[in-house]
Amino acid sequence: MTVEYKYLPERGNIKRSIRIFSMFTFAPWMFMCFSLAAIAWVLAATGDFEDWAGPAVFVTALPFIMYFRYTRNILRFIDAQGMLEREYSVMLNDHEFTVSDGKNTNSLEYRKMKCFYRYRELLFLIAGRNILCGTVRLEKIAEHEAELIACLRADGVKELRFWSFSRWWKQLLFVAVIAGSLLFVAAMKQGTP
Repeated sequence: MTVEYKYLPERGNIKRSIRIFSMFTFAPWMFMCFSLAAIAWVLAATGDFEDWAGPAVFVTALPFIMYFRYTRNILRFIDAQGMLEREYSVMLNDHEFTVSDGKNTNSLEYRKMKCFYRYRELLFLIAGRNILCGTVRLEKIAEHEAELIACLRADGVKELRFWSFSRWWKQLLFVAVIAGSLLFVAAMKQGTP
């Protein structure tokens, strides 16, 4: 398989890709933060833990602060590099993808990636611990999408699904343990005079 397409990046599309990547990648962590914040709000409202309102506000706001900070830093980097002013060429073959802007060329082998996931017309390539390596516009390679997925799988890159148990079990367990502990402490407080 050898497929090549060209594109000119737009700020709106980059923001959208960052938002999708962030929401998909950090959803379990955000679920945990929002669940803990909800528990803290309920306990503060019931009077069992009156002083928990402040931490609940912080924990509720933390994912939004992290998201906006991350987006701002990525956009600053893109602006500093002048990446919105150049047309890019993306070449995909059996074992690597190459991105070139005419002057600079970067290649990365699929086997060095950890996973990939698809969201509508975008395919995100992830390495290490949630490091975005590249985004492929699937509408540009519509006839070769199945071929690309087969090449990724052949090189050991796993497809990540949003609702896979392996992504969520740690956060679900953590929230259950914290909720159980807080409910136990609240019940003990109710039982003491």
